[in-house]
Amino acid sequence: MRTCRAAAAVPRSGMAFDLHRADGEVLRFDDAARFSFTATGHLVVYDSHGNKTLFSHHSWNWLEEPVAPPRPRG
Repeated sequence: MRTCRAAAAVPRSGMAFDLHRADGEVLRFDDAARFSFTATGHLVVYDSHGNKTLFSHHSWNWLEEPVAPPRPRG
């Protein structure tokens, strides 16, 4: 099992993002996550613990800044 010693080990970018997958699933990544692209169009995501996930260019649709949930009225 891989654990992260300290959340501060990865500097925060201030830019959380949502990954919209081709199957409709939406994965939310926090400010400490990073992403890049390979030369063949695959998406590489490093989470806040430094774990790397490779997404095939067929398995994801788009990335976007997450929208905050609406505040309750009252």
